[in-house]
Amino acid sequence: MKRYPGIVISLVSTLAAQSAMADQTLQGQPLETIVVTENYAPSSISATAASVTVLDSDALSELNKAQLSDALRTLPGVLIEEQGGAGGLVALSIRGGEGNFTKILLNGVALNDPTNVRGGSYDMNLLNDLEVDRIEVVKGPQSVIHGSDALAGVIHLVTPKPGAALRPKVSVEGGQDGYYNLKLSTGADLGPVGVFVNAGTRDSGEWVAGSERQVDFINAMAAWSIDENQMTAQIQWLEGDRTSYPEQSGGPRLSVSSALERSDYTSELAALGWVRDWSDTFRTDIKLNTLRYQEQTDSPGIVPYTSVPANGTDAVFKQQTVSWVNTAEFGNDHSLSFGADYRDESGDSKGYLDFGFLIPTDYRLSRETTGVFLQWRARLAEALDLNVSTRYDDTDQGQNQHTSRLGLRYDLTPALALRANWGQGFKLPSFFALGHALVGNPNLLPEEAKGFDLGAEWQLSGSSVVGVSWFENRYTNLIDFDPQAFTNVNRDRVDTQGFEVWGQFQGGETFSLNFALTKTDIEVAGSARELEGRPDWQATLGALWALNSDLTARLDYRWVGEVFNSSLHTGQSFTQALDDQRQLDWRLTWATTANLSMNLAIDNVLDDNFETSVGFPNAGRTLRLGIQWKAG
Repeated sequence: MKRYPGIVISLVSTLAAQSAMADQTLQGQPLETIVVTENYAPSSISATAASVTVLDSDALSELNKAQLSDALRTLPGVLIEEQGGAGGLVALSIRGGEGNFTKILLNGVALNDPTNVRGGSYDMNLLNDLEVDRIEVVKGPQSVIHGSDALAGVIHLVTPKPGAALRPKVSVEGGQDGYYNLKLSTGADLGPVGVFVNAGTRDSGEWVAGSERQVDFINAMAAWSIDENQMTAQIQWLEGDRTSYPEQSGGPRLSVSSALERSDYTSELAALGWVRDWSDTFRTDIKLNTLRYQEQTDSPGIVPYTSVPANGTDAVFKQQTVSWVNTAEFGNDHSLSFGADYRDESGDSKGYLDFGFLIPTDYRLSRETTGVFLQWRARLAEALDLNVSTRYDDTDQGQNQHTSRLGLRYDLTPALALRANWGQGFKLPSFFALGHALVGNPNLLPEEAKGFDLGAEWQLSGSSVVGVSWFENRYTNLIDFDPQAFTNVNRDRVDTQGFEVWGQFQGGETFSLNFALTKTDIEVAGSARELEGRPDWQATLGALWALNSDLTARLDYRWVGEVFNSSLHTGQSFTQALDDQRQLDWRLTWATTANLSMNLAIDNVLDDNFETSVGFPNAGRTLRLGIQWKAG
């Protein structure tokens, strides 16, 4: 396996040598960003030891991507595997980890569904039109904060805070091949209560043959304060359906059959939160939430049906969680967080395989997990921050886990910060892996991870910044299907390591540039097998011009290196390397009045042709035209 620390050390040395000059030019610093994902209590991003990236609402609006996954792929270390078109499933990988090694949160509520055949991997296309205040991406094992599923990292979507400051907004967008997107949101103060409502409907259009998705949703929040008590409530309802060629079928280019897989889904979420400031130095935070997700899928299988016959499932996942977090502040330099959380989850799946006669694949499972935790954060010196966390999770299945994390951040100069982070993670086996009537194995062990990263961030001036990270992760007890035993087993160990380089440059008030480069090496211990969907190299480059006070243009270029992918369309499984992916997107935004703006988006301007999976083409050149009104 190749080693990259030397690259990081060289870059850090260069930055340190130049930082004295940068110190003299640090003017007009941006406002401090507060993040809520990396610790038990909110903290400033300048004091975090972990590798954290934030996409705020302004950045998401400037990117103006058709899918949320396309915005996330502009971030360093985030890799996307997609099955051609909006109706196909999207797997999100952080630093080479499996798609189900990333925990997805919405305002603190975990969304991963352990009943699906992907072992709990979350399809980000479900949340394409949610009104988002910011997205926080924390890379590296994070189970010490978030429990099971956070082996490779966490992606947290945070919606706007309720209140009158959220002015009514309506967005309408249309495009070719039946694409449309209608969203509205508003906030208000109703006496002591602030509210926020976001609703929408969307049809992706058929930009890739056979691949389409339609979603309706509503998300509502309320917040109110009584003396030292702050309370919040949230409800979300989402319903949709999608169609696509079956995974590994060869897609619209190679599949022998044109029959499509169809899926209908419904998600219902409710959450309550209570925060009490007992004093200036002690705070208690209690959260309760419930999630119900149901998905019904019917697939025609893959000709000649010997490997993948026609099949279907109707699965319901239910989850209830309670968390209790206490934080004590000792001056401005030390804090201690401690508490417990409880998670009750159940999965009920009714399914079949059709070999000319039906074979049932039903299962019903449940489990309870209780975690206790402790976190100490301290400023040991004027420029040195320490973060030590430990956690113990007890399950009613006896699969108990102890995880820890140690993080250090050192401000070498006012312009140059260094950080190092080591942590552990675990993932309880999915209900599908445990209980499936044909391949399930109730004796599976939790998958585990250990990860380390070292990074540097150099503030050039104002909003201009450059960063670099080197990372290394080891995943053990990985769950895989064993065709000889015809069951799921723990067998693999996978090592990933690489580096990320990213930056943002502000050229006055009219021009900005951002880039991200990720290199990832992945090795399956004792095997030459290539893991699918995770490229060695990925790079993005974006440029924004303010042509005048009313007109803004943006260009985004994406390059993805060689990716391995497998297919069964010949009747036998084979793996091949897909060609590089190259795509250029263009955006134009015109603020016609203070309250009204119009946007034109052309995705894949050069009409580049590549495959996202074997036989699944990318969308060609597509056009979207939108209008947005926001109350003054």
